[in-house]
Amino acid sequence: MVVYTVANVWLSNRHTKLREKVLEAEKETGSIQSDSINNHQTVKYFAAEKHESERYGKYVDELKNRDFAADVYGLKMTFSQRSIIDVFTSIATLLAAYAAFSGNDFTAGDFILFTTYLVQLYNPFYNLGYAYREFKKALVDMKQMFEFLDEEVEQDDEDAQDLPENQCSITFNKVKFGYGEEKLILDEVDFTINAGETVALVGPSGSGKSTIYRLLLRFFEVQEGSIEICGLNIRKISRKSLRKHFGIVSQDIELFNDTIEYNIRYGDIEASQEQVEEASKAAAIHDFIISHSDGYNTQVGQKGIKLSGGEKQRVSIARAILKKPQYILLDEATSALDNQTEKAIQDNLNELCKSRTSLIIAHRLTTVTHADRIFVLEKGKIVESGNHKELLEMKGVYYDMWEQHNK
Repeated sequence: MVVYTVANVWLSNRHTKLREKVLEAEKETGSIQSDSINNHQTVKYFAAEKHESERYGKYVDELKNRDFAADVYGLKMTFSQRSIIDVFTSIATLLAAYAAFSGNDFTAGDFILFTTYLVQLYNPFYNLGYAYREFKKALVDMKQMFEFLDEEVEQDDEDAQDLPENQCSITFNKVKFGYGEEKLILDEVDFTINAGETVALVGPSGSGKSTIYRLLLRFFEVQEGSIEICGLNIRKISRKSLRKHFGIVSQDIELFNDTIEYNIRYGDIEASQEQVEEASKAAAIHDFIISHSDGYNTQVGQKGIKLSGGEKQRVSIARAILKKPQYILLDEATSALDNQTEKAIQDNLNELCKSRTSLIIAHRLTTVTHADRIFVLEKGKIVESGNHKELLEMKGVYYDMWEQHNK
Protein backbone atom coordinates (compact mmCIF):
# COMPACT_ATOMS: atom_id res chain seq x y z
CA MET A 1 0.00 0.00 0.00
CA VAL A 2 2.82 2.39 0.89
CA VAL A 3 4.65 1.68 -2.39
CA TYR A 4 1.46 2.26 -4.38
CA THR A 5 0.65 5.52 -2.58
CA VAL A 6 4.16 6.95 -2.99
CA ALA A 7 4.29 5.94 -6.68
CA ASN A 8 0.84 7.41 -7.30
CA VAL A 9 1.76 10.78 -5.77
CA TRP A 10 5.07 11.03 -7.63
CA LEU A 11 3.62 10.02 -11.00
CA SER A 12 0.60 12.32 -10.62
CA ASN A 13 2.80 15.31 -9.78
CA ARG A 14 4.91 14.62 -12.85
CA HIS A 15 1.78 14.38 -15.02
CA THR A 16 0.51 17.67 -13.59
CA LYS A 17 3.69 19.47 -14.71
CA LEU A 18 3.23 18.09 -18.21
CA ARG A 19 -0.37 19.32 -18.25
CA GLU A 20 0.80 22.80 -17.20
CA LYS A 21 3.18 22.85 -20.17
CA VAL A 22 0.29 21.87 -22.45
CA LEU A 23 -1.79 24.80 -21.19
CA GLU A 24 1.14 27.18 -21.68
CA ALA A 25 1.51 25.96 -25.26
CA GLU A 26 -2.25 26.40 -25.85
CA LYS A 27 -2.05 30.00 -24.63
CA GLU A 28 0.97 30.80 -26.83
CA THR A 29 -0.63 29.17 -29.88
CA GLY A 30 -3.89 31.06 -29.36
CA SER A 31 -1.98 34.33 -29.02
CA ILE A 32 -0.08 33.75 -32.28
CA GLN A 33 -3.29 32.79 -34.07
CA SER A 34 -5.24 35.90 -32.99
CA ASP A 35 -2.20 38.12 -33.65
CA SER A 36 -1.89 36.87 -37.23
CA ILE A 37 -5.62 37.25 -37.91
CA ASN A 38 -5.86 40.74 -36.39
CA ASN A 39 -2.88 41.89 -38.46
CA HIS A 40 -3.89 40.12 -41.66
CA GLN A 41 -3.48 43.28 -43.74
CA THR A 42 0.11 43.72 -42.57
CA VAL A 43 0.77 40.07 -43.42
CA LYS A 44 -0.54 40.67 -46.94
CA TYR A 45 1.33 43.97 -47.34
CA PHE A 46 4.62 42.14 -46.85
CA ALA A 47 3.56 38.94 -48.65
CA ALA A 48 4.42 37.05 -45.47
CA GLU A 49 1.66 34.43 -45.59
CA LYS A 50 4.17 31.59 -45.80
CA HIS A 51 6.19 32.98 -42.89
CA GLU A 52 3.07 33.32 -40.70
CA SER A 53 1.93 29.83 -41.68
CA GLU A 54 5.30 28.35 -40.74
CA ARG A 55 5.44 30.42 -37.55
CA TYR A 56 1.99 29.25 -36.50
CA GLY A 57 2.85 25.69 -37.55
CA LYS A 58 5.82 25.63 -35.15
CA TYR A 59 3.60 26.55 -32.22
CA VAL A 60 0.97 23.99 -33.27
CA ASP A 61 3.65 21.29 -33.51
CA GLU A 62 4.96 22.23 -30.07
CA LEU A 63 1.44 22.05 -28.65
CA LYS A 64 0.85 18.71 -30.35
CA ASN A 65 4.12 17.29 -29.01
CA ARG A 66 3.43 18.45 -25.46
CA ASP A 67 -0.14 17.14 -25.58
CA PHE A 68 1.04 13.80 -26.97
CA ALA A 69 3.75 13.56 -24.28
CA ALA A 70 1.19 14.25 -21.55
CA ASP A 71 -1.24 11.64 -22.94
CA VAL A 72 1.48 9.01 -23.31
CA TYR A 73 2.71 9.69 -19.79
CA GLY A 74 -0.88 9.38 -18.55
CA LEU A 75 -1.15 5.93 -20.15
CA LYS A 76 2.22 4.91 -18.70
CA MET A 77 1.12 6.16 -15.31
CA THR A 78 -2.11 4.15 -15.43
CA PHE A 79 -0.20 1.05 -16.56
CA SER A 80 2.43 1.50 -13.82
CA GLN A 81 -0.14 1.98 -11.09
CA ARG A 82 -2.16 -1.01 -12.26
CA SER A 83 1.02 -3.08 -12.54
CA ILE A 84 1.99 -2.34 -8.93
CA ILE A 85 -1.41 -3.56 -7.75
CA ASP A 86 -1.28 -6.63 -10.01
CA VAL A 87 2.29 -7.57 -8.97
CA PHE A 88 1.60 -7.34 -5.25
CA THR A 89 -1.75 -9.10 -5.69
CA SER A 90 -0.03 -11.93 -7.57
CA ILE A 91 2.67 -12.26 -4.90
CA ALA A 92 0.10 -12.34 -2.10
CA THR A 93 -2.02 -14.86 -4.04
CA LEU A 94 0.96 -17.16 -4.64
CA LEU A 95 1.92 -17.05 -0.96
CA ALA A 96 -1.67 -17.87 0.00
CA ALA A 97 -1.77 -20.71 -2.51
CA TYR A 98 1.50 -22.08 -1.16
CA ALA A 99 0.14 -21.96 2.37
CA ALA A 100 -3.08 -23.73 1.30
CA PHE A 101 -1.29 -26.60 -0.44
CA SER A 102 1.54 -27.07 2.03
CA GLY A 103 -0.56 -28.95 4.55
CA ASN A 104 -1.09 -26.05 6.95
CA ASP A 105 -4.40 -25.08 8.48
CA PHE A 106 -4.85 -22.61 5.61
CA THR A 107 -7.62 -24.29 3.55
CA ALA A 108 -8.83 -23.72 0.00
CA GLY A 109 -11.80 -21.79 1.40
CA ASP A 110 -9.43 -19.56 3.30
CA PHE A 111 -7.53 -18.98 0.05
CA ILE A 112 -10.71 -17.88 -1.78
CA LEU A 113 -11.71 -15.64 1.12
CA PHE A 114 -8.22 -14.12 1.25
CA THR A 115 -8.11 -13.29 -2.47
CA THR A 116 -11.63 -11.82 -2.31
CA TYR A 117 -10.63 -9.52 0.53
CA LEU A 118 -7.43 -8.59 -1.31
CA VAL A 119 -9.31 -7.51 -4.43
CA GLN A 120 -11.79 -5.52 -2.34
CA LEU A 121 -8.86 -3.86 -0.56
CA TYR A 122 -6.91 -2.87 -3.69
CA ASN A 123 -9.83 -1.60 -5.79
CA PRO A 124 -10.56 1.37 -3.48
CA PHE A 125 -6.87 2.26 -3.55
CA TYR A 126 -6.89 2.18 -7.34
CA ASN A 127 -10.00 4.36 -7.44
CA LEU A 128 -8.40 6.68 -4.90
CA GLY A 129 -5.32 6.95 -7.12
CA TYR A 130 -7.51 7.76 -10.12
CA ALA A 131 -9.37 10.40 -8.11
CA TYR A 132 -6.06 11.93 -7.00
CA ARG A 133 -4.86 12.19 -10.62
CA GLU A 134 -8.08 13.85 -11.73
CA PHE A 135 -7.92 16.20 -8.75
CA LYS A 136 -4.37 17.27 -9.67
CA LYS A 137 -5.47 17.77 -13.28
CA ALA A 138 -8.39 19.91 -12.11
CA LEU A 139 -6.00 21.96 -9.98
CA VAL A 140 -4.05 22.93 -13.11
CA ASP A 141 -7.25 24.18 -14.78
CA MET A 142 -8.30 25.95 -11.58
CA LYS A 143 -4.91 27.63 -11.34
CA GLN A 144 -5.37 29.06 -14.82
CA MET A 145 -8.90 30.16 -13.96
CA PHE A 146 -7.77 31.92 -10.78
CA GLU A 147 -4.94 33.63 -12.66
CA PHE A 148 -7.59 34.99 -15.01
CA LEU A 149 -9.81 36.07 -12.10
CA ASP A 150 -6.83 37.73 -10.42
CA GLU A 151 -6.31 40.00 -13.43
CA GLU A 152 -6.67 43.59 -12.37
CA VAL A 153 -10.07 44.97 -13.30
CA GLU A 154 -11.38 48.51 -13.27
CA GLN A 155 -12.99 49.10 -9.93
CA ASP A 156 -14.13 52.39 -8.45
CA ASP A 157 -13.66 53.36 -4.82
CA GLU A 158 -16.63 52.76 -2.57
CA ASP A 159 -17.09 56.50 -2.08
CA ALA A 160 -16.76 57.32 -5.82
CA GLN A 161 -19.24 59.93 -7.02
CA ASP A 162 -20.60 61.19 -10.31
CA LEU A 163 -18.95 64.04 -12.16
CA PRO A 164 -20.96 67.29 -11.77
CA GLU A 165 -23.11 68.18 -14.77
CA ASN A 166 -21.72 71.72 -15.03
CA GLN A 167 -18.36 72.28 -16.73
CA CYS A 168 -15.40 72.73 -14.41
CA SER A 169 -11.66 73.24 -14.66
CA ILE A 170 -9.27 70.31 -15.17
CA THR A 171 -6.05 70.45 -13.18
CA PHE A 172 -2.91 68.33 -13.42
CA ASN A 173 -0.95 68.60 -10.17
CA LYS A 174 2.69 67.53 -10.64
CA VAL A 175 1.65 64.32 -12.37
CA LYS A 176 4.26 61.58 -12.77
CA PHE A 177 3.72 58.47 -14.84
CA GLY A 178 5.81 55.80 -16.53
CA TYR A 179 5.19 52.43 -18.17
CA GLY A 180 8.18 50.98 -16.35
CA GLU A 181 10.72 51.90 -13.72
CA GLU A 182 13.25 52.88 -16.39
CA LYS A 183 10.86 54.76 -18.68
CA LEU A 184 9.33 57.90 -17.18
CA ILE A 185 6.78 59.36 -19.61
CA LEU A 186 5.48 62.34 -17.62
CA ASP A 187 7.66 64.15 -15.09
CA GLU A 188 5.76 66.50 -12.75
CA VAL A 189 3.37 67.80 -15.40
CA ASP A 190 1.51 70.77 -13.95
CA PHE A 191 -1.21 72.73 -15.79
CA THR A 192 -4.88 73.78 -15.62
CA ILE A 193 -7.61 73.91 -18.27
CA ASN A 194 -10.24 76.42 -17.22
CA ALA A 195 -13.94 75.74 -17.79
CA GLY A 196 -14.91 76.54 -21.39
CA GLU A 197 -11.27 76.95 -22.44
CA THR A 198 -9.60 75.31 -25.43
CA VAL A 199 -6.09 74.10 -24.63
CA ALA A 200 -3.65 72.39 -26.98
CA LEU A 201 -0.76 70.03 -26.29
CA VAL A 202 2.06 69.93 -28.83
CA GLY A 203 5.47 68.37 -28.88
CA PRO A 204 7.56 65.71 -30.55
CA SER A 205 6.51 62.06 -30.68
CA GLY A 206 7.05 60.28 -27.38
CA SER A 207 6.80 63.44 -25.30
CA GLY A 208 3.71 62.11 -23.45
CA LYS A 209 0.82 63.92 -25.17
CA SER A 210 -1.45 60.91 -25.71
CA THR A 211 -0.58 59.56 -22.26
CA ILE A 212 -2.17 62.66 -20.74
CA TYR A 213 -5.60 61.92 -22.17
CA ARG A 214 -5.35 58.24 -21.22
CA LEU A 215 -4.63 59.29 -17.64
CA LEU A 216 -7.47 61.78 -17.76
CA LEU A 217 -9.91 58.99 -18.70
CA ARG A 218 -8.34 56.60 -16.15
CA PHE A 219 -7.16 54.02 -18.63
CA PHE A 220 -4.03 54.26 -16.48
CA GLU A 221 -3.67 55.58 -12.96
CA VAL A 222 -1.38 58.44 -11.97
CA GLN A 223 1.68 57.19 -10.08
CA GLU A 224 2.49 60.48 -8.36
CA GLY A 225 0.58 63.74 -8.14
CA SER A 226 -3.11 64.04 -8.98
CA ILE A 227 -5.65 65.02 -11.63
CA GLU A 228 -8.66 67.02 -10.48
CA ILE A 229 -11.93 67.96 -12.15
CA CYS A 230 -14.23 70.36 -10.33
CA GLY A 231 -11.79 70.15 -7.45
CA LEU A 232 -12.36 66.38 -7.17
CA ASN A 233 -9.54 63.89 -7.54
CA ILE A 234 -10.55 61.71 -10.49
CA ARG A 235 -9.89 58.65 -8.33
CA LYS A 236 -13.00 59.74 -6.43
CA ILE A 237 -15.08 59.98 -9.62
CA SER A 238 -16.68 56.85 -11.08
CA ARG A 239 -15.19 55.84 -14.40
CA LYS A 240 -18.60 55.53 -16.05
CA SER A 241 -19.59 59.06 -15.08
CA LEU A 242 -16.15 60.42 -16.02
CA ARG A 243 -16.09 58.91 -19.50
CA LYS A 244 -19.76 59.72 -20.11
CA HIS A 245 -18.95 63.43 -20.10
CA PHE A 246 -15.95 63.22 -22.47
CA GLY A 247 -16.14 63.12 -26.24
CA ILE A 248 -13.05 61.57 -27.84
CA VAL A 249 -11.71 61.59 -31.37
CA SER A 250 -8.51 59.56 -31.47
CA GLN A 251 -5.99 58.93 -34.23
CA ASP A 252 -6.44 55.19 -33.57
CA ILE A 253 -10.04 54.71 -34.70
CA GLU A 254 -11.94 51.58 -33.73
CA LEU A 255 -15.17 50.78 -35.54
CA PHE A 256 -17.63 47.95 -35.05
CA ASN A 257 -18.30 45.44 -37.80
CA ASP A 258 -21.73 46.90 -38.40
CA THR A 259 -23.39 49.74 -40.33
CA ILE A 260 -22.19 53.33 -40.56
CA GLU A 261 -25.31 54.41 -38.69
CA TYR A 262 -24.63 52.01 -35.83
CA ASN A 263 -21.08 53.33 -35.46
CA ILE A 264 -22.20 56.97 -35.46
CA ARG A 265 -25.17 56.27 -33.19
CA TYR A 266 -22.80 54.73 -30.66
CA GLY A 267 -22.23 58.28 -29.44
CA ASP A 268 -25.86 58.33 -28.31
CA ILE A 269 -27.74 55.04 -28.69
CA GLU A 270 -31.11 56.75 -28.26
CA ALA A 271 -30.48 59.54 -30.78
CA SER A 272 -33.04 60.10 -33.54
CA GLN A 273 -32.28 59.60 -37.21
CA GLU A 274 -32.37 63.35 -37.70
CA GLN A 275 -29.73 63.87 -34.98
CA VAL A 276 -27.52 61.20 -36.54
CA GLU A 277 -27.72 62.95 -39.91
CA GLU A 278 -26.99 66.35 -38.38
CA ALA A 279 -23.86 64.95 -36.72
CA SER A 280 -22.84 63.38 -40.03
CA LYS A 281 -23.24 66.70 -41.83
CA ALA A 282 -21.13 68.44 -39.18
CA ALA A 283 -18.45 65.82 -39.75
CA ALA A 284 -18.69 66.25 -43.54
CA ILE A 285 -19.55 62.61 -44.17
CA HIS A 286 -23.31 62.79 -44.88
CA ASP A 287 -22.87 63.17 -48.65
CA PHE A 288 -20.48 60.22 -48.74
CA ILE A 289 -22.97 58.04 -46.84
CA ILE A 290 -26.00 58.79 -49.03
CA SER A 291 -23.91 58.18 -52.15
CA HIS A 292 -24.08 54.45 -51.30
CA SER A 293 -27.11 52.41 -52.28
CA ASP A 294 -27.59 51.27 -48.68
CA GLY A 295 -27.00 54.76 -47.27
CA TYR A 296 -26.66 54.73 -43.51
CA ASN A 297 -27.06 50.93 -43.54
CA THR A 298 -23.79 50.49 -45.43
CA GLN A 299 -21.59 47.90 -43.72
CA VAL A 300 -18.12 49.15 -42.71
CA GLY A 301 -16.52 45.71 -42.32
CA GLN A 302 -14.26 44.46 -39.56
CA LYS A 303 -12.43 47.41 -37.97
CA GLY A 304 -13.90 49.62 -40.71
CA ILE A 305 -11.87 47.92 -43.44
CA LYS A 306 -14.31 49.08 -46.16
CA LEU A 307 -13.67 52.74 -45.32
CA SER A 308 -10.61 54.84 -46.00
CA GLY A 309 -8.62 56.38 -43.17
CA GLY A 310 -10.27 59.76 -43.68
CA GLU A 311 -13.77 58.26 -43.81
CA LYS A 312 -13.19 56.36 -40.58
CA GLN A 313 -11.95 59.54 -38.95
CA ARG A 314 -15.06 61.43 -40.02
CA VAL A 315 -17.30 58.66 -38.64
CA SER A 316 -15.41 58.99 -35.35
CA ILE A 317 -15.89 62.77 -35.37
CA ALA A 318 -19.62 62.39 -36.07
CA ARG A 319 -19.87 59.95 -33.19
CA ALA A 320 -18.22 62.44 -30.84
CA ILE A 321 -20.45 65.30 -32.05
CA LEU A 322 -23.58 63.20 -31.52
CA LYS A 323 -22.55 62.48 -27.93
CA LYS A 324 -22.72 66.22 -27.11
CA PRO A 325 -20.17 65.93 -24.29
CA GLN A 326 -19.16 68.61 -21.82
CA TYR A 327 -15.47 67.96 -22.42
CA ILE A 328 -13.77 67.33 -25.76
CA LEU A 329 -10.53 65.39 -26.33
CA LEU A 330 -9.08 65.54 -29.83
CA ASP A 331 -6.01 63.39 -30.43
CA GLU A 332 -4.82 64.12 -33.98
CA ALA A 333 -8.51 64.26 -34.90
CA THR A 334 -7.93 65.31 -38.55
CA SER A 335 -4.60 63.65 -39.28
CA ALA A 336 -6.02 61.35 -41.98
CA LEU A 337 -7.92 64.07 -43.88
CA ASP A 338 -7.01 66.04 -46.97
CA ASN A 339 -6.52 69.80 -46.57
CA GLN A 340 -9.90 70.83 -47.98
CA THR A 341 -11.91 68.37 -45.86
CA GLU A 342 -9.76 69.13 -42.83
CA LYS A 343 -10.57 72.83 -43.04
CA ALA A 344 -14.31 72.16 -43.31
CA ILE A 345 -14.28 69.79 -40.34
CA GLN A 346 -11.87 71.94 -38.34
CA ASP A 347 -14.33 74.83 -38.51
CA ASN A 348 -17.08 72.54 -37.15
CA LEU A 349 -14.80 71.20 -34.42
CA ASN A 350 -13.80 74.73 -33.44
CA GLU A 351 -17.48 75.66 -33.20
CA LEU A 352 -18.10 72.53 -31.09
CA CYS A 353 -15.22 73.41 -28.77
CA LYS A 354 -16.41 76.97 -28.22
CA SER A 355 -19.04 75.98 -25.69
CA ARG A 356 -17.03 73.18 -24.13
CA THR A 357 -13.83 72.56 -22.21
CA SER A 358 -11.45 71.14 -24.81
CA LEU A 359 -8.04 69.50 -24.97
CA ILE A 360 -6.43 69.18 -28.39
CA ILE A 361 -3.38 67.00 -29.05
CA ALA A 362 -1.70 67.69 -32.36
CA HIS A 363 1.47 67.42 -34.43
CA ARG A 364 0.27 69.83 -37.11
CA LEU A 365 0.54 73.21 -35.45
CA THR A 366 -1.87 74.86 -37.90
CA THR A 367 -4.75 72.99 -36.20
CA VAL A 368 -4.08 74.56 -32.78
CA THR A 369 -3.34 78.22 -33.60
CA HIS A 370 -6.85 79.17 -32.42
CA ALA A 371 -6.37 77.59 -28.96
CA ASP A 372 -6.64 79.84 -25.90
CA ARG A 373 -3.42 78.36 -24.58
CA ILE A 374 -0.82 75.96 -25.95
CA PHE A 375 1.42 73.80 -23.79
CA VAL A 376 4.65 72.50 -25.30
CA LEU A 377 5.74 69.10 -24.03
CA GLU A 378 9.30 67.88 -24.33
CA LYS A 379 10.67 64.74 -22.66
CA GLY A 380 7.68 64.51 -20.34
CA LYS A 381 7.86 68.13 -19.13
CA ILE A 382 5.99 71.30 -20.06
CA VAL A 383 8.70 73.61 -21.30
CA GLU A 384 6.60 76.46 -22.72
CA SER A 385 3.03 77.77 -22.52
CA GLY A 386 1.02 80.61 -24.01
CA ASN A 387 -1.11 81.35 -27.06
CA HIS A 388 0.18 80.99 -30.61
CA LYS A 389 1.38 84.59 -30.88
CA GLU A 390 3.08 84.61 -27.46
CA LEU A 391 4.93 81.38 -28.15
CA LEU A 392 6.23 82.63 -31.47
CA GLU A 393 7.51 85.77 -29.77
CA MET A 394 9.44 83.61 -27.26
CA LYS A 395 11.43 82.10 -30.15
CA GLY A 396 11.89 78.89 -28.21
CA VAL A 397 10.87 75.27 -28.82
CA TYR A 398 7.44 76.15 -30.28
CA TYR A 399 9.01 78.73 -32.60
CA ASP A 400 11.46 76.13 -33.91
CA MET A 401 8.59 73.64 -34.42
CA TRP A 402 6.61 76.28 -36.32
CA GLU A 403 9.53 77.14 -38.56
CA GLN A 404 10.17 73.46 -39.26
CA HIS A 405 6.48 72.95 -39.96
CA ASN A 406 6.42 75.80 -42.48
CA LYS A 407 9.45 74.37 -44.27
